[in-house]
Amino acid sequence: MSGSGSSDLAKGGNFTNQWLYVQHVDKEKDMASTITRESFDEIILRLNTFPDSFISELLIVAERMANGKSTIFDCILMERIREEVKRQELIDEIAEILSDRNFSDNLKANVVILKSSLKDVISHVEVYSNPLPATAPTSEVAFQNTFVSFKTDNLETKGEMWWSLEKNEKYIVLQQSPYKDDVIQKIYDDGKKELVQRLGPVKLLDSAMGNSKDLGYLLRAIWDGNLINTNYHLLFSNCQNFASFIFEKANGQGKKWSTPLSAFVDVFISRNKKTNSIGAQRISSNTTGLKKTP
Repeated sequence: MSGSGSSDLAKGGNFTNQWLYVQHVDKEKDMASTITRESFDEIILRLNTFPDSFISELLIVAERMANGKSTIFDCILMERIREEVKRQELIDEIAEILSDRNFSDNLKANVVILKSSLKDVISHVEVYSNPLPATAPTSEVAFQNTFVSFKTDNLETKGEMWWSLEKNEKYIVLQQSPYKDDVIQKIYDDGKKELVQRLGPVKLLDSAMGNSKDLGYLLRAIWDGNLINTNYHLLFSNCQNFASFIFEKANGQGKKWSTPLSAFVDVFISRNKKTNSIGAQRISSNTTGLKKTP
């Protein structure tokens, strides 16, 4: 295989606000597919639409009704349940429309593989770096591509999956494989339309126990954080910032990871937001204090 960096990370190009999903699970299906924002929304819409607390309440009410001990509060709760079911039907209808409009046959086949793993729980997470194509190998993380890898476990089948997540100038790249080396040592080159070896050395930077939450939780965190709509920026929204976010959300030890550069940028952004907020409050206060002249 020819050498490559992380999918055109240092080669230029515009961020497409899309996912590049690469599966190493089914050799009969296409390896790589792009997932639009709308298609990703469809996946998220179907996640956990009935929360565990809601299901628990429903079971309690059902038990009371079966024993003839239902109360007025149960009637109110059943009305809530009916409203939630209507909402669920609406969500399914919207999702079906999005699915028909945005999913090609190839993507539908690949998304089936992804969806089958959404309930798998994250048991281990790691941060890695490898050299960028435009730079010579160096120990300085600031000149490296950075990505996160994690392992998920299916509690029913006891099966394992390995994943990598990273952001480059064009996509958010999600790789899935039953074998760790597929996502650690390899990457799909979108320009060449083939799987290539990552430039080495690939170095482990940090690791932690997983958060024991499902993959759907992590995808929803990315969705809630609006990361797919945030364009790539060399300083403020790069692979390191993205890896820092994913590592924090995926680990169960409360660990944080960052480079000195990304930490400095985070502090700078935080202070800038605070300064802007204080400035806005002062302007609002001064405007409120002004008296109209006749």
